[in-house]
Amino acid sequence: MDFDKLVKSDQFLLRLRGACLGDENVSKLASLLLEAAQCGAHRVWLDCRQLTHMDYRGLRVLLQFLPQFDAMGTKLLLCGLQPAVQERLDSSGLASLLTLLPAEAYSGPDQQGL
Repeated sequence: MDFDKLVKSDQFLLRLRGACLGDENVSKLASLLLEAAQCGAHRVWLDCRQLTHMDYRGLRVLLQFLPQFDAMGTKLLLCGLQPAVQERLDSSGLASLLTLLPAEAYSGPDQQGL
């Protein structure tokens, strides 16, 4: 998995590319979400248009950060999900706990770049 990161004002954007599989990628995702929490962002955007897969460990990381983000008043927003990632979120039940948006609904930093 590769990523780009943009922090602007009270928003944190991660553009994820490739597959979030295995311990190394999951650790990378956890570190990035921790960074988002520590910077005090009110919105954390995950641009998933180029994210091809996410295994159960990646899903677990998202689930682990939800209570922390909720307690901080931070909204975690996933946009532009690929069908395989959407299906994984749906089948795990995690889709009902997350805010999932189409790519065109993105309104975070660098709107022209999404």
